[in-house]
Amino acid sequence: MAKTIPPPGGTPIDPARRQAAQQSFVRAQEVFKKGEFDYAIKLMKDACKLAPDQLMFRQFLRVAAKKKWENNKRGSRMASITTMTSRAGLKAAKAKKDYYRALECCENCLSENPWDSSILLEAATVFEELKLFEHAVWSAESALERDSMDVTVNKALASLYERTGAFTKAMDCLERVKKARPGDDAADRKLKDLAASATIDKGGYEGAQSFTRAVADKTKTQELLDETKGGSNETRYSAQIADLEAKVRVQPTVLAPYLQLSQILRRTGKLEQARQLLEKAKDATGGHADALAELGEIEVERLKHDLAIAQKQAAEKPNDAELQQKSQELARTLNDFELREFQRRTERNPTDNALRVDLGVRLAKAGLYDQAIPELQKGQNSPARKTEALIWLGRSFHAKKQLRLAKKKYEEALDGLNAADQKGFLELHYLIGRACDDMGDKPAASQHYEEVISIDYGYRDAAARLDAVNDGGPPAAAPS
Repeated sequence: MAKTIPPPGGTPIDPARRQAAQQSFVRAQEVFKKGEFDYAIKLMKDACKLAPDQLMFRQFLRVAAKKKWENNKRGSRMASITTMTSRAGLKAAKAKKDYYRALECCENCLSENPWDSSILLEAATVFEELKLFEHAVWSAESALERDSMDVTVNKALASLYERTGAFTKAMDCLERVKKARPGDDAADRKLKDLAASATIDKGGYEGAQSFTRAVADKTKTQELLDETKGGSNETRYSAQIADLEAKVRVQPTVLAPYLQLSQILRRTGKLEQARQLLEKAKDATGGHADALAELGEIEVERLKHDLAIAQKQAAEKPNDAELQQKSQELARTLNDFELREFQRRTERNPTDNALRVDLGVRLAKAGLYDQAIPELQKGQNSPARKTEALIWLGRSFHAKKQLRLAKKKYEEALDGLNAADQKGFLELHYLIGRACDDMGDKPAASQHYEEVISIDYGYRDAAARLDAVNDGGPPAAAPS
């Protein structure tokens, strides 16, 4: 579930606020489809105010604003006048460190011109103050949409990438600065600094002292792995790479060579080159669905790599609050990205029930249970994914305190479970025990906890819960 943060006024976001925000979001989607863009924008502003930590809401708000202005890349011709009050309010709110009010002012301005790079960068700085780093990166990246060579935006984005450990992307930004301003010595010096950072701790990220340095080590680690295998992957694949690059040059609108070359680049650890290649493929093929899917897979791979490093460090230093926070933030970032990616894929393939499961799981992980449940219910019709859909349906109903429905779905999943799936057996008996526990059915809860600990005494907190129900202790919150 997304992190709960104080909305304007400092009051924690309670479930009622989140539910109201979600209802605004659902209603906004409905009116958006009817072409009522002004009303959709109003509803999404309300949703963002109620749940300011939900990135998906802001992304949909931006889509609605762009649609209103017919994607003209400039917004309203009167934006400089109609946003004067909001701009003044933004400045005052930042001075008072009222960052949620500052975000409202930013959204007011961006509703009139969603391509306003200066406001998008202002929003990025506000998100950083709120420790919403994915939001900050998204906002700053959006500022490049109108002009990818904008020097001010690229420098700001490079600094943000550096602070969040994305050194390769930071270097890409500064390369664009150098192209726009060949004589920019500061950009040249910064590029050298970033290159040096990317080769720190030659022995691999196990020896790194911070998450940022660990992420920077990935390129060097790949080189070291290549050396131990007797030559680099790039050398082994050089002939195939050259052949595919030639095909791309000769037939730039044919997608297959792009996809094949991307797979090799990913296999050799060159994710950024693969991403750049697929960006070209996307443009050359008019946004082909397979190009978009490959781009999504590349970004998921990058995020999973970074998350694995963060989780490793967090496990090694469980008392380091900063490392724990970084791990949690990256997990949310990965889920949010996958959520957007599977929403896009589901829209393109509405009859693919397996995709419905993927989407439903990510919605549930984001705490959007009312949206997750119908997707997972459709996903039950995928034979290969039915058990997974049932488990997450149970989790969603459990989180909504609909305990009988939760128990029913867990039991359906258990009935259909492969007999060899011991991990699934333990998880489902544990979850059914939790549901029974929360309903006050102590004997049934005890029975399911016993099933778990008879096989794995250390499974989660099953043994402690068994002791608690036998001693008449109170039930705990729904399972995470």
